Amino acid sequence: SNTRGIWLASPSNPTGTILRRAELEQISVWARSEGLHLLVDEIYHGLHYVDEMPSALQVDSQCFVVNSFSKYYGMTGWRLGWVVVPQDCVEQVNILAQNLYISAPSMAQYAALAAFEENTTVILEQRRESFRLRGEYLCAALKSLGFKVSDNIQGAFYLYADISRFSDNSETFCRQLLEEHGVALTPGTDFGEREGLKFVRFAFTTDMESLELGVQRLAQALQ
Repeated sequence: SNTRGIWLASPSNPTGTILRRAELEQISVWARSEGLHLLVDEIYHGLHYVDEMPSALQVDSQCFVVNSFSKYYGMTGWRLGWVVVPQDCVEQVNILAQNLYISAPSMAQYAALAAFEENTTVILEQRRESFRLRGEYLCAALKSLGFKVSDNIQGAFYLYADISRFSDNSETFCRQLLEEHGVALTPGTDFGEREGLKFVRFAFTTDMESLELGVQRLAQALQ
């Protein structure tokens, strides 16, 4: 009774999954029927490994969409992004913006303009292909070690792995790997209470050589 809206992320952190168009449509219809706002975090848009990467705006012109230059454009730390809002919310959002930050720094704005240049796009697409190859490598490697990992890694640069075979506490598991074996993972408890102790998140943001070294250390640790 005190819920005003739904906040979703697609592609998702930590699972790397994407909400398909049909799923977005169903969620949008249900939200409207319940009088709820729909807000979708699309911060990992562009970093996808499937043919279709629908935006929530393609199925619901009244939804809210949040995005940023930090992921696809590699501008993490520049704190530059945008939000698309329904027309009748523009005035309220302008008031929020004026009181929260006024405007983005000029330096960040110029960097964002450079991100749209054609030669930059070539580099970003090469980077996306590198992520895809790293994700495929890491997924296969983890499965060979006994982790349960989804085959449905569609976007972002994460794998969410079930560690039930090795541990019943992801926090202890991650701490031991970090302190004793030099492998950094993120416990599932960082992303919520639901089965958080059962999962860990792997990121494949580093280079292939480092991933291979991490897998070697992980294999030694599990032995």
